[in-house]
Amino acid sequence: MDGLVNNNAFIIQAIYDKFAPKVINYIKQNSGDADNAQDIIQDTIITIYNQGSQKGLQLTCPFDAYFFCFVNVNGLMF
Repeated sequence: MDGLVNNNAFIIQAIYDKFAPKVINYIKQNSGDADNAQDIIQDTIITIYNQGSQKGLQLTCPFDAYFFCFVNVNGLMF
């Protein structure tokens, strides 16, 4: 969380590399496409960044569970 809030490019890329394939697969299985998935990934990262930087979010669950919670919510809107 600190790496994301501090805008650490290495951490942001690592988050993307870890989660993008899963998100793209999930969105494609639910009638979306790769472009939808890219938008959802970007929206999710921005939302978590904003919560951490503006609201001082401290996670009480694993980051991946929190990330996919937003993917599920944002995925419902495409």
